[in-house]
Amino acid sequence: MTSVAVGELRPYPCVPYDPRGIKAVVTEVPNWKWMERVSRKICVELGSIASTCKAPRTGRAIREWGIRFTVSKAIANGRRVRQAQHDHAPKRSAMAGASLSSPFRHRQFFLRLKA
Repeated sequence: MTSVAVGELRPYPCVPYDPRGIKAVVTEVPNWKWMERVSRKICVELGSIASTCKAPRTGRAIREWGIRFTVSKAIANGRRVRQAQHDHAPKRSAMAGASLSSPFRHRQFFLRLKA
C-alpha cells in the first residue's frame, strides 16, 4: 500500500475494496498516519487482496504534487504486458525495454512532514 502525505492534502475519504465486492468507506481520520494504519487493517481483514480508491484530487493538486509522466509510463508498461500475453511471450521479456526508473531515489524510511 502507498500513501502520499504531501502538500497538506487531506487523506480521506478512502475506500478499500476487494474482488468479492466487500468494501469499506473511511470517511475521516486525524492524519495520514491513521489513514495508513486503518487502510492496512482493513486490507488484512479482507485477505490482503484489497485495492483502494484514495481521496479525490483536483487537477491543480495533481499537477503541483504528482510525479510527472508516471501514469504515462504505467499505461505504456501495461500495453507491453498485454501485447506479450497476446503473443504468448513471457511478461518479463516485454518489460526488458521498459523504463522502470524513478526520478527520485528510493529510501527505506517514511517521509516525515511537519503539520
